[in-house]
Amino acid sequence: MDDVGASVQDQQLRAARELSTSKLLIGVSSGLSLLGALVMIVHFVVYQESRRCGRRLLFCLHLADAGAACAWLLVFLLPTVDDDTDPNEVHTATTCTAQGYALVFFQLASCLWTACFAFHLFQLLAGRCKAPELYEDRYHFVAWGIPIATVAHLYTQTLAGTGLLVIFYVPVVLTFLHNLVTYVMLLYLMTDSLSTSMETRVHYRLLLYSWAYFLPNVWAVFAFAYQAVAPKHALNAPLLYLISFFTPLQGLMNAIVYGMNRTFLQRQGMDTECGALVVSFLSFQERHQLRAVSRRWLFTCTWLQFSGDDGAEVQLRKSVWNLRSRAFRHDWNTFIRHECHAFLPRLLELLPAAAMTETMELKKGLCLSTNNGQRPSFENVHARSGYIQQKINRCGNLPNLLLTEELSELRSELFRVKQPECWNMALYGGGPGYDALGLVFMREYFRAWDVSFHTTVYDNEPGWVSAIDALDGTLGKMGQCNTSVNFQHCDITFDVHAEENSHVSKTLKSTQLHVFSFVCVENFCLLRDSAYVFLRSLFSQCSAGSYFIFTDSTHRLWPAIFDVANAIAPDRFRVWTPFARSCHYALVLQKLPEYSAPASTYPFYSQAMEKLQDFRRHQQQHLITMEAQQPNDQSEDEEDEEGFGLMTAMLQ
Repeated sequence: MDDVGASVQDQQLRAARELSTSKLLIGVSSGLSLLGALVMIVHFVVYQESRRCGRRLLFCLHLADAGAACAWLLVFLLPTVDDDTDPNEVHTATTCTAQGYALVFFQLASCLWTACFAFHLFQLLAGRCKAPELYEDRYHFVAWGIPIATVAHLYTQTLAGTGLLVIFYVPVVLTFLHNLVTYVMLLYLMTDSLSTSMETRVHYRLLLYSWAYFLPNVWAVFAFAYQAVAPKHALNAPLLYLISFFTPLQGLMNAIVYGMNRTFLQRQGMDTECGALVVSFLSFQERHQLRAVSRRWLFTCTWLQFSGDDGAEVQLRKSVWNLRSRAFRHDWNTFIRHECHAFLPRLLELLPAAAMTETMELKKGLCLSTNNGQRPSFENVHARSGYIQQKINRCGNLPNLLLTEELSELRSELFRVKQPECWNMALYGGGPGYDALGLVFMREYFRAWDVSFHTTVYDNEPGWVSAIDALDGTLGKMGQCNTSVNFQHCDITFDVHAEENSHVSKTLKSTQLHVFSFVCVENFCLLRDSAYVFLRSLFSQCSAGSYFIFTDSTHRLWPAIFDVANAIAPDRFRVWTPFARSCHYALVLQKLPEYSAPASTYPFYSQAMEKLQDFRRHQQQHLITMEAQQPNDQSEDEEDEEGFGLMTAMLQ
């Protein structure tokens, strides 16, 4: 009898030690999980910009993990059963029952939220889902509904005196298989579009997602299988310890695997669904480098701003990172306005004083040139200063065009990381170089300080040289590096190889961007009389890949200019007609290499052709209107008749 008593006492001591060790492991693991989940929950609540669809899914995941951790900690509140108590007289405490139901609910909910996130990730990256938030209600129905149904079923089983826990373990196993298959398919579908190093990182990241789910839950499945075949369904002590440590650790592992990358991303202000996954694939060194260029990375990655032919955004409408949102337009307009107001006084210090009377006469001549096509005079130095002061807002014209969807590719080329060489830009009639200044401001906004711009302002008025020198000097005083602006004489009514355009001919092959800003319409008569010889020479002799941007007070000349380019190289010029409020419709052309596909096969070509047809019809309608308004009085003086004739010729 003594031996039997000693044996029972040893078993009781061993059971007590196992229980004490298990409680300790549960306390440590669940405490860490609760801490990790609470950190992510607080981060979600504090940072409002993190409340995207994918972030909300992870918030629910961390919420379920926090609930599971609290349920595990209830083990310290369970009553202790005395050793001499008859097992048949032991009744399950209310705390124990509540803990059991809470664990089933929150553990299963956590598993299902990982499945929802896996499906969400697949829809974003493989399915290219335009509106992932449409599935959000279904995610909640599945991730919260199934645990509720499971708890309700277990409750009815308890009342009936049965206890089939298979209803809990089957969803756990199926969820693991779903996640595994989803991540394998995602990796397979993305392999062709990833580099070798990025593919390796994607593989490791998706593997971490799978292990974060597998490691905490596999021991419970093993224990369930072991108990099913063990004598008297006894649980093995090592399995008990593994379950006690790893299963409550689910919350911490989820916080590390899913939450750390999100935190890194949001601290840099990178507000995008796909961006979260991309950053999670980067090394720590690359993430550190990304801090300085996150804004630039977002605005130069076209697939982050626009996706699909229908123009649906990846970003949400209220995001400041979405180029179409009101939040971004406000942020950008505030920035460009502040930069202009800070730059203008310093520029005017280096220029002669402006005179209001001369400035108004110049503006009157510019307005008339829109209709009569006669070149105005910028000879008066005081009028030029007034013009510079009043037209500072034109610094935003070229940047606003680059922020359109049509020119997202050019924007990416201009401001991408590790530019191979300096961008050489020619501004024709571009005094005082505001388009160059706008690109400098845009570079500052994107934080793309390593991009270099060399700008040559071409004009037939030599007086602009003082304004251009003042602009270049002011940029230097304000610490704008990698930027230079100079002036050269040019006349766009002569051939490129004419003596007046010698510098244009010399630098034509190395110039990547040609900008005609408010110069074509005011020189229409001379351009028409010269049969657009300057543009013909420019289009035929420029390097492949060169861009041409035309902005003006009217779009009436765009069809004629495109016809000139298309006649020089049929179907070799890509064409866009982007719209920006500051400069209305612009015309953008790019010369394609000989080996490239026809221009008509590129995006936005058909839309541009439709716009050009509209512009042609606008010319015809405008001509009909002007003819109807022609006075019947035939005694008009010759000057009025000649002016109307010039207007009619321009409209044609």
